[in-house]
Amino acid sequence: MARRPINVERKETWGVLRYDTLCHSFSYSKTEPRSSEPYPNIPVVLNIVITRRCNMDCEYCVAKDFAGIENEDLVLSEEMIRWINRSSFMLLVLTGGEPLMPPYDAVSMRIIDSVRDRGLILDTNGTFLPDRSVLSRLKKNRVMLRVSLDSIRPEEEIELRGVPKGQDLDARSAYFAKLTNIERFLSAGVNTSVQTVVWRKNAEPLYQMIDWLSANGIKQWYLQRLIPSYRFKDPPTRFALKPEDYYSRVADIAAKARREGVECIPKMDLRHNSVFLLTADGALYTQGAAPGQKVRLGTIREEIEYFDYVSAADHACRYYLAHTPQEEDGRSRDKAAAHDTKPRLTSQEG
Repeated sequence: MARRPINVERKETWGVLRYDTLCHSFSYSKTEPRSSEPYPNIPVVLNIVITRRCNMDCEYCVAKDFAGIENEDLVLSEEMIRWINRSSFMLLVLTGGEPLMPPYDAVSMRIIDSVRDRGLILDTNGTFLPDRSVLSRLKKNRVMLRVSLDSIRPEEEIELRGVPKGQDLDARSAYFAKLTNIERFLSAGVNTSVQTVVWRKNAEPLYQMIDWLSANGIKQWYLQRLIPSYRFKDPPTRFALKPEDYYSRVADIAAKARREGVECIPKMDLRHNSVFLLTADGALYTQGAAPGQKVRLGTIREEIEYFDYVSAADHACRYYLAHTPQEEDGRSRDKAAAHDTKPRLTSQEG
């Protein structure tokens, strides 16, 4: 396979958009300095759901909202790989479920080895350690492993993930296995970052987490506000921060992280994490307005306008409106976001 370029570039009407596959970050240059904030004209990120199966059952996971679409597992074909390589997506995020859980790790690796000229991120709960050959291929293909870690205090993570009573010991064992695996990923030279859900109980301890990230040599840290699955047993308001509280908190955390040498990447817009989901035999979906509702955008074999980002983002914003606590005056920043339907470059989740 030909050597991957460090920069993936795409021409936009306002200039050039770039994705650095080493640092895993977007940048851009404008040809018209007077133009407003640049937005990509068509989607930037393709979220590929390898499977919805997982060895964990986190209560807040929004992947549950998409359960029942087509088959549970991705049916990968040469046609699909060719379509991905012909598409304009600059970044592929392999997600689930758990894409490193056998036998789905083989499907993930087939995609990673087959796609060309794309940034590659693999989201994992961190409890599975691939063998040395897989770790070597992840390093060679510049894949970023983005490990879900919501607290450096196991009891807080266990509470947020909704572990049933009687399973605490297994959950603690999985938590410490995750910490050990992060060390092994880093020792193997694999680009490893951490992704954290921000909620009421871990908002303050996140400052302590910065020291842990810095001490372990983790350079990138993704933050996102808790937007619970509609199947979340407790009311979202019990756990979720209000938008204005989230914005101020993560801005302060990001500033402190930068001083410690950790690039903090907070998700500052309020759109659903997965605007596009490539599932099963190649169907594309986005979240609808109602809880659990899926909007089918088409398949890889159809000549359709599924690159219509405005429509997809509008669906996502309406989802947030339905699932975000409102401010006292009845307004929220989510309402403002609903009128701004184009994706911002600061979001790499799709």
